Amino acid sequence: MDDERLAGLRVRLESRRVELRELIDAGEKADVPIAPDSSLGRLTRVDALQGQQMSAALVQRNREELSRVERALRRMEAGDYGTCGRCGEPIAEARLQAVPDALLCRPCAERPRR
Repeated sequence: MDDERLAGLRVRLESRRVELRELIDAGEKADVPIAPDSSLGRLTRVDALQGQQMSAALVQRNREELSRVERALRRMEAGDYGTCGRCGEPIAEARLQAVPDALLCRPCAERPRR
């Protein structure tokens, strides 16, 4: 992969990292406990609790994606970016364009783990 394309992927990953950090911060700030003595009705309380659980799950998914993005950026710094973490073969550029934080080449990603 040429330097220009690699730089473009770095910009995308860094931009996504900033976006994910903002989403995580916003999600954590919105996670305010629901007081048991608040004047919410029973159904409203259930809706609020369900909303909290969904928000917490979204924050967790964002944290996991952030971890993958940061790992990809570290691989770029180390010169290992674009190499499959399982078989050591190059990851196709089209896959990296679609999934910039990909750790595995397509064949390894489709193969079940042992």
